Amino acid sequence: MPGIITLLAAAFAGGVWFAGAAGAAPAALYALAAGLLLCALVQVVRGTGPVAATVVALFFVAGMIRCGHAEVVSPYDVGRFAGRTVTVHGTVDELPRVTDVDQGTALVRYVVDVTAVDGGDAPLEGAAGKVVVSFRQPRQAAVAAYGDRVSVRGRVAELHGYNNPGQGDIAAAYRLSGVTARLAARAEDFRAVPGNVNSPAAAIAAWRQRMTAFIAATVAPGDAAVINGVLFGGYAGIKREVVRDFAATGLVHILSVSGAHIALVAGAVLWLGARLRLRRARTAALAAAAVVVYALLAGLTPPVVRAVIMGLAALAAVVLGRDRDTLQALALAALGMLAWQPGLLFDISFIYN
Repeated sequence: MPGIITLLAAAFAGGVWFAGAAGAAPAALYALAAGLLLCALVQVVRGTGPVAATVVALFFVAGMIRCGHAEVVSPYDVGRFAGRTVTVHGTVDELPRVTDVDQGTALVRYVVDVTAVDGGDAPLEGAAGKVVVSFRQPRQAAVAAYGDRVSVRGRVAELHGYNNPGQGDIAAAYRLSGVTARLAARAEDFRAVPGNVNSPAAAIAAWRQRMTAFIAATVAPGDAAVINGVLFGGYAGIKREVVRDFAATGLVHILSVSGAHIALVAGAVLWLGARLRLRRARTAALAAAAVVVYALLAGLTPPVVRAVIMGLAALAAVVLGRDRDTLQALALAALGMLAWQPGLLFDISFIYN
């Protein structure tokens, strides 16, 4: 019989899935959840009744409620400026992606966490949400860093996915990361000033940039792209024929950080701890810290988060002397991730990677 965590995760996921089709009123869901919670408490106090079934039903309703909350868009969202040419102010929220177009030009893509919008014909307005900004610039031109404060003028557009058969929904993937619009701009309309370089997120981003820069300066460009892909995930800079070779040999998954990478990091620390004859609890704590740091460097994508939660659960089992239950760990990861972002239920990287 499935464990209780597996049942609760399945119920919560079922509630998220059903919420899109049911369209139940929030007030009715809250009333139903309150009734189920009261029923469960009475069953526990009296020691009678199917408590587990009641709690599973409660998690199903909780999934519906959480899905409804996740779909609410802020009235200040930057997407409300779609179709208008404005100046967006905010901070760089991800490491910029730079793709070489030709020998002299590169395509730069930023994700900007928006704080304000200047429409030109109206006072500066507060705004929320994130916007994808992309433009071409000379290959040797400077690129803004994570956390830099930026302002950029361009035309705001709604997210658009082509939804080709067999391809992922890019617009849905953007929305999962909080991006609600895109902005087509020119390099000359982009301004950046240094941001809070002392923040933990900026420090981690700078550390990763230094590592990738060191690799790029040490080995050939093609090899550097592969090494960075293996370490941090992604296909940036890797030739298409090389990616096809990885796919043909069944090794393409190593270019996406997931459970195998987390297991290697944790396994290496556990092996080293055993060699140094460290206590089991201390070795597990070091392995947990290494896993978390690596996940932050690699980026908290759904496969990485899922692998980290499962890895930490396995390390906790080692410390407590308990048997490791892969299915329960997977269910715990799924429950936590769906509670944080219900839309992951429909994300291909959450489902398959």
